Amino acid sequence: MKKFFKNSSSRKRDYKNVTGLALAPAPVITRWGTWLEAVFYYCTNFERVCEYIEQIPDGECQASENLKRIISKDKLQQELAFITSNFRGLSAAITRLEERQCLVDGVQVVTEYQKTLDLEALAEYKSKLQNVLHKNPGWNHLSNVAQILNGGYVENTISPSLAANLKFAPLVSVDIERVFSTMARTLAPQRERFTVEHLKWALVTACNDFL
Repeated sequence: MKKFFKNSSSRKRDYKNVTGLALAPAPVITRWGTWLEAVFYYCTNFERVCEYIEQIPDGECQASENLKRIISKDKLQQELAFITSNFRGLSAAITRLEERQCLVDGVQVVTEYQKTLDLEALAEYKSKLQNVLHKNPGWNHLSNVAQILNGGYVENTISPSLAANLKFAPLVSVDIERVFSTMARTLAPQRERFTVEHLKWALVTACNDFL
């Protein structure tokens, strides 16, 4: 759909008129949650989206032919239903991990989501998640620190000062990516004549945008 609508306001307008829907969420390659949100959208509005695709004239473009081929797949509806019914929690967990929070809360998000994969039909996905966490050398260390900060006990000896300093350690790299984006906007070519004072207040504003 993304390719079909690219640089075509008339197609977007026709889609809204035919379906009565807003455009589908556009998946971003580096953000897994956006792919899941797109799946939820198409699962909820499958019939109306298919109605629009089917009325597109044959041979209009390669993108439209690809769309018609995709919606004709036998398992598509079942796969949309399976993902939507079982992985809404994953999308919510990703969103929560992207927020600024303390280490204990971040670890709790991951452990709570693991518990939602206890169904037999999801055993393969739970195993995959456990393998990913096992291969991450920092996960066990941070989860042990979180347990200590939550009043628990772990066998491995951890420096008390280190554990205390890791209270707000992020589990994901979202904060780092935010810094890169902020610096790119702040040091843009049109801002090369910034004074030191202006740069100072621009950074203060950017670092406190959550307030």
